[in-house]
Amino acid sequence: MSAIQTAYMDLQAIKRFSQLNINNSTFLSTHIYSFYRDICLIIYEVIETFFKEKVEMDDRIKEIRNQVHLYTKKRGANQKIFQKILKYHIDTFGSDINNLGFYLTDGKVVGSTLYSTYIFLNTGNLPDTNRMKETESKAFNLATHVGERVSILISEIEDITGGMLYADELPSREILSEEKYLCKDINHNEIFTDNNIRNTLILRLIFSLQEICDVLWLNLTYMKKFQHQIDLDYYFQIRLTTLKTDEIMDNLLNLKKHMKQEFQHWDNYFGGKVESILDDYENNMLF
Repeated sequence: MSAIQTAYMDLQAIKRFSQLNINNSTFLSTHIYSFYRDICLIIYEVIETFFKEKVEMDDRIKEIRNQVHLYTKKRGANQKIFQKILKYHIDTFGSDINNLGFYLTDGKVVGSTLYSTYIFLNTGNLPDTNRMKETESKAFNLATHVGERVSILISEIEDITGGMLYADELPSREILSEEKYLCKDINHNEIFTDNNIRNTLILRLIFSLQEICDVLWLNLTYMKKFQHQIDLDYYFQIRLTTLKTDEIMDNLLNLKKHMKQEFQHWDNYFGGKVESILDDYENNMLF
């Protein structure tokens, strides 16, 4: 498959995926954020590769795309990111009340507002209780812009390929609907301390937990929910699962390498199972 064919399939898959989940409360409450990041990554790559001089792109797409990694390699930068995220939650919601949100199903955490804060950290789109209408308007405008880029890019590719990649009308869409997750708010002092190295480890593990739950939702819930799957759905399932698995494992391997003491303490709690999984991944999955 050529690069332009891959781009076209990605964009058609994004369009269908978005349509199917437009009213899906479970998806919209937490899973949307990492998939939104992936969509921005794909849009950015398509524009940069094929339409850099032709298709305009909001700078916020690049900022969100840059969060594809769950950490940064700059020395000390991960602690600064933690401090910036925590400061936002304290400044926005207060320090003496519950200021961190977690989404649960059957008593298990599947996502957190900490993750969405990370995704939108440098975009100006984070909710501000003092300027709610303004921030809501910015978020709506960005979502509209992203949707428009997908449609524009599909049309551009069909034009430059002379219609050879034109997609037949997709089957009538089903609107997937699920119950909302339970949301539990806690105070930051319940999980974070004055040890910023430990705090950074916990934050990065929360990010990986969210991505893991997103992969599980995609494979075990989303793909089994609707009646009329097509090849494009299976393609996107593999595309997103591969992308997310790479980032999850990359984050954990980086923790193992650069936060050795904290990682070892965490791994010991689980009897060495985490390191065993990572070793198996490095030996059998990486090429």
